[in-house]
This record gives sequence, structure tokens and C-alpha cells, in this order.
Amino acid sequence: MTSIDLSFLLPKLTEFQPQGNFQFLTQSLYPIYFLKANPPLIVKVISKIDLAQVEFQSLQFLKEKNVLVPLPYFLFQHSGMAFLIMEYIASNGSKSEENFFQTLTHLYSIRSEFWGWHEDNFIGSLPQRNCQTKDFSEYFWQTRWQPQIQLGIQKGLLSIEFQKRLEKLFQLAMSWKVDKIQPRLIHGDLWAGNAIWNSKGMFLIDPSLSYGHPEQDLSMALLFGGFPNSNLSEILEHVGLNSNGFRQRVAFWQIYPLLVHVNLFGSSYVSQLDHALRTYKL
Repeated sequence: MTSIDLSFLLPKLTEFQPQGNFQFLTQSLYPIYFLKANPPLIVKVISKIDLAQVEFQSLQFLKEKNVLVPLPYFLFQHSGMAFLIMEYIASNGSKSEENFFQTLTHLYSIRSEFWGWHEDNFIGSLPQRNCQTKDFSEYFWQTRWQPQIQLGIQKGLLSIEFQKRLEKLFQLAMSWKVDKIQPRLIHGDLWAGNAIWNSKGMFLIDPSLSYGHPEQDLSMALLFGGFPNSNLSEILEHVGLNSNGFRQRVAFWQIYPLLVHVNLFGSSYVSQLDHALRTYKL
């Protein structure tokens, strides 16, 4: 990748006593750099300023709720780019089942009277519409499934026939009464790349926040793997949710992240969507 000159940031970070220059650390959707300082820092370089603002605010919100996340220090804009300065969390590579349990049960203990979120945000790099409603089906159809289905059709990745199958599954899922809980705070994009394992616990990054159903998070964790082989039903039971039938609902909850992956990465994920639908004979 092309190296990015971050020297303009150093005068803004003198309180952290920087030692040397930023060093490239890693890249997922956006590059991340490390700065040896007191304490050590990272900077995430984000080409979408509105995405960076949402990520900064979401990390602040989670920190205020005592969820383990890197502390966001500053958000700078320069030359049409955003530079998110955060606490550096060292990864020790040890994926503790206890830390996984503790982080998620604390997250899911945070409740709301409304499904959804107070502002639009992002899932990966895709815009994610939001609302605040007491109607679960409105929240999940109008702000999750429908926008992604429409985008997939516009891109020529999904057919109208596929849309009809998805609509049938959604109607079936609503008969399961998944809305008979109080909405809980969820990460919204829970795959292994969005967790950092540290001696203090499992830290969450890149949140896509909403008040939803914890089964959505846990099903996504199962979809892409990389987490401890925990009894996920115990997490649900610990936060006061009935886990009966959870395993039968997993394929339903996985539809949304699969739709997102179709729209981000192309038709290679359509077969997994088809498999999820066939789970329910659709």
C-alpha cells in the first residue's frame, strides 16, 4: 500500500510525548499506524469522514458504558481524510472463554425501550439506516434487510425471486416472536477481526451499534468463527433471555451479515445466502 505521511499529527500529540514517527501496523478496510508514546497510540486513517465520526462517537458511548474498547482520544480532519487517534491495545493472542463471556454479557445487559439507534451509522463501509421504534419487524426489515436486498438487486447480485424467498423467511421468523424481549445493546458487526484479546479482557473495535437482539451478534460470531468454543446459550441465559430454539434461529440471523458481504464483496456469498434459506426449506 502507499505510505501515508502522518507527520502533521505529531505537533498535535505532544502531550503523549511521541518517540519517533508513526509505523504502519495493519490494514483491514482502512490502514492503521502505531506511534510509540506515553501511552502508545494508534491512528486509523479513514477516507469517509462521516464514518470516522460515527466510529469515534460509538467508541465514546461504549467507553461511558464501561464496555471494553480502546479509548478514543481525538478525531482530526486533514486533506479530506479523517484520522482517528486511539489507545493502543496490545494483543496477547490468548482467546479466553471467560473474557469472551464477560465482555458480551456486560454489553447485553445494557437495555433500551426502543429497537434501533438514534442516528444512521455503518456496517463495514456500507451506510446503515436506523430508526427508534417499539416494533421489531419495522426496525429489522426497514433498516437492515430491505436496504441490503435493494442494494443487491441494484448491483445485479440478487434476483427478484431471491427477494421473494427472503420475504417468506422474514415472515416465518416474525412468527417465532423474537421481539418478546427488551432491546439490548449489540455490537452489530461481531466477527473475530473486531475483537482484540488482551490480558485485561476482550476489547471490541469497529462497532455498528444498535439496540437489537443478542442472538444477531452471536449468530454472526458463529458464521465467521475465530471465537472460543463457548456455550453461547449461557450468554443469553445470563442476561435473562430464553435461549430455547437459538440454534434453529442462527441461519435467520446470519442472513443480514451475508447480505452485507454480498454487497461488499460480490456474488461469492450468494451461495451461503441460498444455503441459509434452504435451512428453512425456502
